[in-house]
Amino acid sequence: MPAFSVCGDLDVSTAANVRAELTDLLNVPGSDDLIVDLDQLGSLDTVGLGLLVGIHRQAQRGGRRLVLTRVPPRMMRVLAVTRLRRVLAIDDGLAVAAVGAGDVVGVGARP
Repeated sequence: MPAFSVCGDLDVSTAANVRAELTDLLNVPGSDDLIVDLDQLGSLDTVGLGLLVGIHRQAQRGGRRLVLTRVPPRMMRVLAVTRLRRVLAIDDGLAVAAVGAGDVVGVGARP
């Protein structure tokens, strides 16, 4: 199961790099979910939120799922207010298994 850990901010300054890495992971053949661990997430702006929605749609087109894990409480509030909590898959149990197994293949950098 491919996993990606966001460390730092997910905003206009990091979105292009994170999008490229997540897209690369989705282009790997297979039907596994793409796990995005947000435990080390710094700030999140509308560009970062839009990136997650775009990757979610891209994953769906390929018959896969984007699954957010270890989502910080402040981001859960944003997802609730924007009603994206109903759209994006969130599972706290997956990240521990995936990241603990050393499957993290990308890390967003903190500026």
